[in-house]
Order: sequence, then structure tokens, then C-alpha cells
Amino acid sequence: MHRLTGDSVQGPQRCSGFDAVLNGTETSMTMIARPCSFALFCPKHSQDLRLTLRFMRTVTALFCLAVLTGQSLAEPSICTSYAADLNTMVQVDEAVRERISYDTLPVGKVKKSALPRIFQQMDIVDRANTVRLKKLVRACGWPRRSVHGERAPGDAWMLAQHSEPAAQREFLALLEAAVKAGEASPSDLAYLADRVSILQGHPQLYGTQLDQKSPCEFEFSPLDDRSRVNERRKSVGMPSLEEYERVFREYLSTHGCPPK
Repeated sequence: MHRLTGDSVQGPQRCSGFDAVLNGTETSMTMIARPCSFALFCPKHSQDLRLTLRFMRTVTALFCLAVLTGQSLAEPSICTSYAADLNTMVQVDEAVRERISYDTLPVGKVKKSALPRIFQQMDIVDRANTVRLKKLVRACGWPRRSVHGERAPGDAWMLAQHSEPAAQREFLALLEAAVKAGEASPSDLAYLADRVSILQGHPQLYGTQLDQKSPCEFEFSPLDDRSRVNERRKSVGMPSLEEYERVFREYLSTHGCPPK
């Protein structure tokens, strides 16, 4: 069963230069990346190299994340590069997740045999991102619009959405304070609050989380009283549950599912 929230972002990659060696079963490849571009040298097996562009983007992004995770908090620039670091981490998150885009799930285009490996890659990325995000928020606080730009709080929220339960609780408290100060989005708080509630065995307060029962069938994860949920949604600028359901059904109907 998959949980879907539609939390997608875009943006340019940025990171420090680095050299790393990736050892495969048949060859060794030296990948040299400077601002997340790469050159690939494999003279002995160049004719046998069969890697897709998407896979190469994932590998490159993982190396970018390794560089960020290994940076020391003693560096003076740790907070001044906060927004850029968050953006790079989000790009890593995106790079691995786009391999099973929810645009393709309803019509079943993803090979089931590929899913375990992709989910393993997601887990590696999520754990590394969580470690880095913890270090950043503990050193610099939750990112603020007025200091780090409009995008940074949303990037931090995206990473928090994909973190482990204990970390989500920590991030939720920081995000709640930022929202009260007008430095982050109330709707972001709604999504993260619902994730934490579900993981703790409680009904969601805002109705942001959907469970996939079949390729074309989704339903809300357990909800608080529906009228109260709609009141909360309105308070954070979100449409009603009924409108959300209607829009989502339309989305599915344009992606290979029969209309309801």
C-alpha cells in the first residue's frame, strides 16, 4: 500500500566539487562532479556501458548528498549556505523518487521487479538527508523566509516529510514555531502534522494523507471528525475534503483510471 501526498518540488542542484570512485561488478568508474555536473571515464569498458540518463542523475545526486553529509558543522559557512544545501538535498530526494513517479503508477508502467531496489535507494537517501537536516536545524534553526528566502522552508518541509518518525516529531515542533512567526507555510504544517498523527496511531487533523488500495483506488487515511477537518483546512488555506476528492478523481481519470 502506498501513501500519496503530492509533495513535488523542482530546482537547480548546487554542491561542492568532489572526486569519488564507484565500483561496479564489471568495471570501475571515476565520476568527477563540479557543481553537480559529471564526466564519466571508463576506457576499458566504454562499449559495454549501458546506464540510462535517469540512473546517472540518481548516482550523481547521491554523490552530491555524500559531500553535504560529510561537511563539518565547524565550517563558518554552514548556516550561510543553508538554503543551497537544502535545495541540493531536495534534488537528491527528487532524483530517486522520479523513478517511480506517481504519474505512472495508476496505469502500471513501473516494473514490479524494479521496485525493491528503488525503495532501497529511497531509504538510503532519506536516512542521509535526515542526518544532514538534523545537523542543519540544530545549528541554524528552522529556515526562515525572511532570512533564507521563500523556498528554503518548503525544502526543509519536503525533507522532513520523508524522514524517520522520531525526526518528524522534532521537525514538527520547529515548523510549528516558524508558522506562528509567519516564517513558513501553514499548509506545510498541516501535511507534516498529519504524517506524525498517523504514525502515532491517531486520526489525521487536516486530511492530507491518502492510502492507495489498488492502482486506481485511493481513500483518506483515518480522519478526525470531517466537519472539523474541513474547518482546519480552511484555516490554512486548503480546499475542502470534497473538493480535494473531486480534483484527485479528475487527476486519476487523466492517468488511465476509469472515471467515477
